[in-house]
Amino acid sequence: MTPEVVTYRSVRPQDFDAMHALVSFWDVTRNLGSWPWPPEPEFTRRRCQPFEGDGFVWAICLKDTLIGTVSVVRGELGYMLHPDHHGQGIITKAVRAALLHAFHDFCVGEVHADIWADNAASKHILTKFGFTLSVQEVEHALARDEPTESETYVLSRHTWLSRNPPRLTTWRLILRPLLHSDADAVVRVAGDYEVAKWTIPIPHPYCHADFDTYFAQVSVGDMGYVWAIEHDQYWIGMIGVGPALGYYLDPQFWGKGFMTEAAKAVVEFWFSETQADELRSSVFVENKASEAILRKLGFERIGSAQVYSFARAQEVAKHRMSLPRERWTFLRTGDDCDTASETGVRQSP
Repeated sequence: MTPEVVTYRSVRPQDFDAMHALVSFWDVTRNLGSWPWPPEPEFTRRRCQPFEGDGFVWAICLKDTLIGTVSVVRGELGYMLHPDHHGQGIITKAVRAALLHAFHDFCVGEVHADIWADNAASKHILTKFGFTLSVQEVEHALARDEPTESETYVLSRHTWLSRNPPRLTTWRLILRPLLHSDADAVVRVAGDYEVAKWTIPIPHPYCHADFDTYFAQVSVGDMGYVWAIEHDQYWIGMIGVGPALGYYLDPQFWGKGFMTEAAKAVVEFWFSETQADELRSSVFVENKASEAILRKLGFERIGSAQVYSFARAQEVAKHRMSLPRERWTFLRTGDDCDTASETGVRQSP
């Protein structure tokens, strides 16, 4: 059986019957902060008016019938769902869509969510998206009509983007979040000694268990911003930043300017998205090709050091490279129009 498609739209007055039926469930309203119990028709009607404030309120719909709502208003996340649809992943998908809209389209710096401490289901959803507990206090719960322990959870734009980096589109490439389905391609290329030997952290041999560990770290934002590089819908490499820039590419695509193009997009994202004064990278002393890429982007040597290469199982000399924001800004404004049109970065959810 094909699952029904869930859609999102603005709440409207015609949603009154469905909305009032929704908040007539005690198990729904007991977890809300501002709804009265028993539900009051006039209060529900006010909540069915199109929202015009700071943020958005969406109806979660099946066949255009409201079954729940999700919102981000003045930076606060809120949601509710008809009990008949619990346990189907609908709220998780709705929260993801709302956070994507808030962080990518509204450029919200931080989203917070207030829940009652006994709402284990909401706590699970929030922590899954990277929210962390910020405040615990006791407040008066309107529907329960009693003092109740509340918890405030916070998710920063940086944490969200590190877990959900935006797609970056250049002249020939798409930079997208890493998928578990990329495992075979990653293991094939990262497992090539001619690739791994130029990196610091990649071991040799490299297997699917190594990928699973790496993927888990990427998924929770522990590796900074990480993208898979696609060309003509084909995975060709990886690139990441935060705090340092690192990358590798399938050898069959070396020498075509792909990594310079990808790295330029990531550098632009880094300086546009963060307040960092510089971006750093490093390159093994004998890796002239990679140093050439960094120099094209404006990086300069700031020193040398010894570092352990897991693929080589030995200490290797490396150059430390730096690109200050001032230099990036100068070089960026100096690009001619033709170059900018070929490598300009577009972000999309």
